[in-house]
Amino acid sequence: FAVSLIHLGFFTFIGWQLSCLATAGIFWLEPLISIKLSKLPTSLADRISVSLSAQALTWPIIAYNFGIFSIISLPANILVEWAVPWIMGLGALSLIAFQVWSFLGQVISWLAWVPLTYFVIVVKDLAKLPLASFNWTTFPLGLVVIYYTGMFFGVWLWSRRQASS
Repeated sequence: FAVSLIHLGFFTFIGWQLSCLATAGIFWLEPLISIKLSKLPTSLADRISVSLSAQALTWPIIAYNFGIFSIISLPANILVEWAVPWIMGLGALSLIAFQVWSFLGQVISWLAWVPLTYFVIVVKDLAKLPLASFNWTTFPLGLVVIYYTGMFFGVWLWSRRQASS
């Protein structure tokens, strides 16, 4: 966030917006959602609450900029969540190893191929399902503003109730 204060252009980057909103959603909404999911097994409740909280704040930006809303994003995220740390960890390790010995870096990158291939196959297959998503050719900016305003006041009211109880 501090970098964006120095380079104000970051505010216009969709990737930056999505990253900040997903992080904010996890920070502010995850506690609300996890309370509602407390009857589920902890590992499943955690996966659902983190994914839902991030998606709750990112879907309007995705709909506005790309004109699409995914119905299957929650199950997709739950199915591929385990693969992300492996992909990132092995990818980073392969880059470091490549600097020391290129062959070792290449071998490690082949290991990253396994979870990466799983990730891509799951996402592509789920995207083929009927009604997996629907297109919004023009998602109005006004709806984005109304949605975020409502979310802000909803979280604010919830936090006030929590503080008074």
